[in-house]
Amino acid sequence: MENGKMKNGSVTPEELEDRLIDFAVRIGNVADALPDTRLG
Repeated sequence: MENGKMKNGSVTPEELEDRLIDFAVRIGNVADALPDTRLG
């Protein structure tokens, strides 16, 4: 993968797993950064 783009249009299962975990961590960081409100 170069510059965030796939070379041949396919991703190995291991790479997909790593990217999914990274994405989940980023979502968790965003959720933690949200202010605490009375609604949530």
